[in-house]
Amino acid sequence: MMASVVANGNRKKSLSLKGVDPETCMIVFRNHWAQVDTHLSVLLSTYLSTRLSVCLSTCTYLSGYLSTCLYTLVCLYCTCLPVCLSVCLSVCLSTYLPIYLPVYLSGYLSTC
Repeated sequence: MMASVVANGNRKKSLSLKGVDPETCMIVFRNHWAQVDTHLSVLLSTYLSTRLSVCLSTCTYLSGYLSTCLYTLVCLYCTCLPVCLSVCLSVCLSTYLPIYLPVYLSGYLSTC
């Protein structure tokens, strides 16, 4: 659908945040991602504990890692351009997670 909108040239003008209180935006952004973190932590711990028999400490690690990424996003949201958000998210997800997660999991899977 989005591709057809762009192809037909019917793309709407992007939203403008003129007159919007930045503090309110930050609060809404932080609350939204706190809820996402909570739901993902519950889903992740449920999935890992039932499907893979992974230790609870691994679930705690993943939840903490996600919280760190989201905190970084909030900090960037307050201080940088929106482009920095996508850069930070891609760095968190594509660089650090694939490097540290397998090492962390391999150490704890052998002790569970």
